[in-house]
Amino acid sequence: MMPQYATFPEFYKSYLMDHAHPHSRKVHFAGFGLHLLTLGLGIYFGEVWIAVLGIAMSYSLAWVGHFYFEKNKPTSFGKPYWSMRAGRKMFIETLIGRLDMSTDWNK
Repeated sequence: MMPQYATFPEFYKSYLMDHAHPHSRKVHFAGFGLHLLTLGLGIYFGEVWIAVLGIAMSYSLAWVGHFYFEKNKPTSFGKPYWSMRAGRKMFIETLIGRLDMSTDWNK
């Protein structure tokens, strides 16, 4: 059973710990960037399939991060909206240098 969170900041703190391995964060970062790129291309070309393909590739990369590096389940199963929001926040914080991609937070 998934823990219950009263607020998004509580959830985000746990979300970051579920992404403690640096390689996991890197594939999540790449996946989210790919998602944004394919979403933009899908809108620009008016092709829904491009955006859908991007979502599939993005989730595939994220699952590699969880199952191979983290050895845990993606949090999107229990809290899909908060997971999307947390993924976006983690992407932005990594992009602007607030989160370190090179350190294993579990060590």
